[in-house]
Amino acid sequence: MPKLTKDEMSTFLAGFGIGARIAVIKPSGTPLIVPISYFHRDDCIYFTPRAKSAWYGYMKENPNVCMCIDDFDHPQPKLVVEGQPELVHDLGENDAWRDFFREMMERYATKEIANAYVDNTIDQDRSLWRLVLADCKVTSWRTPMGDEDPTGIWHHRYYGDDTDYGKKSKL
Repeated sequence: MPKLTKDEMSTFLAGFGIGARIAVIKPSGTPLIVPISYFHRDDCIYFTPRAKSAWYGYMKENPNVCMCIDDFDHPQPKLVVEGQPELVHDLGENDAWRDFFREMMERYATKEIANAYVDNTIDQDRSLWRLVLADCKVTSWRTPMGDEDPTGIWHHRYYGDDTDYGKKSKL
């Protein structure tokens, strides 16, 4: 199961329309998983919860998060990031990072649609957070390509000993 190289990871994270899911911890101790938009820049993953979103409040109470970013198109890159996000801009500071937000939304739509979205939601208070990848546990993988070992499609521990790939993975 090949890990993404730094270049593969950067290309994947910058891909048009790729979303993420973030898991936060509720006060009850159970997780809440929410699909979100993100922006990758300078080895950080930025995201923007609205003030009234439940996950924003839970994240403020317990800053431990886990984010999953994946794509099912070949070579099916997958990334799991565990860490504590940093608050970059708090609620009420929207004007300070509005242009950044517009750029972020252009990853998901045309410039015209992204601008309309930002303009139509400008009065909804939100904050800007980031996960610094160097400070997080980052796990990545993708399917094997080219002459890479085809048994690497899964981690070897998943193959049964009596299966063809299980036998090959022991070699």
